[in-house]
Amino acid sequence: MEGLCIGAQIYKLAILSVLVVAAVLLIGSYYDVLTHKYLIVLRGTSFDEAAVRSLLDQYHRKNRVRSVNREATHMELVCEVTGRKGVEQELMESLRTLPGVTGADWLLETGTTTG
Repeated sequence: MEGLCIGAQIYKLAILSVLVVAAVLLIGSYYDVLTHKYLIVLRGTSFDEAAVRSLLDQYHRKNRVRSVNREATHMELVCEVTGRKGVEQELMESLRTLPGVTGADWLLETGTTTG
């Protein structure tokens, strides 16, 4: 578009379109920095998925269950949450105190353990 504007000697529109595209790209790059996707991995004997979802809804409005693995003696639940905050110790402690949960991990989407 800028090439057409310059070719038609509409310099103000060319400058304006460059600034708009630059602003959109800049805002888009900062959005990824401000929001992070985290994985919460819960392990243990049989535990209530509804209780886990209810607890996650209290802390993060954007969350979803990614996978559930059940075996005869243990269970693993992987949830994805999106948030602007870092590790929330209160949430992790609440998840660890649920009946049947023996372990809980908080992972950054890159796989780096953060808590």
